[in-house]
Amino acid sequence: MIGLVRSHVRRGRVDMRIRFEHSDTALRAMPAFSSRAVSELVDRLEQVRTLAGITAPITVSDLLVFKDSLLEDPRQRLGIEIWPELRELAIKALAANIEERTREGVVLLDDMLARLIAIEGFIEAIATKWGSIRDDGLERLRKRVQEAVEKYDLGEMPQERMLQEVILVSDRSDISEELTRARGHVGHLKTLIADHEPESAGAIGKKIDFYFQELMRESNTTGSKS
Repeated sequence: MIGLVRSHVRRGRVDMRIRFEHSDTALRAMPAFSSRAVSELVDRLEQVRTLAGITAPITVSDLLVFKDSLLEDPRQRLGIEIWPELRELAIKALAANIEERTREGVVLLDDMLARLIAIEGFIEAIATKWGSIRDDGLERLRKRVQEAVEKYDLGEMPQERMLQEVILVSDRSDISEELTRARGHVGHLKTLIADHEPESAGAIGKKIDFYFQELMRESNTTGSKS
């Protein structure tokens, strides 16, 4: 049964309960000797008797030494008989489970794509504003440096030197690289989710988790620098 479930479900946990009701008295019968097992044992004992040169015939006492291997539980025989029907029912249950998961997956797919499109819009909005914000920030930073130089009477600072300091500080707060990587993560997630073929590609849950973690990392860095 485990192999059957694994052939239908690649990820997650499946609990399967089987309830069987039967009124056949065979289920309450005592274990009986298996005629097949007895016949095979007699053949083997005959071979041993011949090889050992034993002339005495095989007796019931000889067979009873191996009684545990000769007994047949009626429930085991019944289990073999009902397995084909049980397997068919299990396949139907697994198919119904996959159908329901597929339905849920379509809903989640639409929701995740909509959220990724929204995130994509946020990234582009930040990128659009970042240009003017960066230029305004550089100018404010340049003025603060100039005011500090004049306040503490540090003399004339060469414009080239001042520009170098301003650029050095601005580089530490530049989010262009984070925005570029965030765009890449969103684009890859959209492709990964929309174009996924389960039969050929298998499960992608861990990949999705990874790229969302990377997207969160870029988001946190962007917020910190901003």
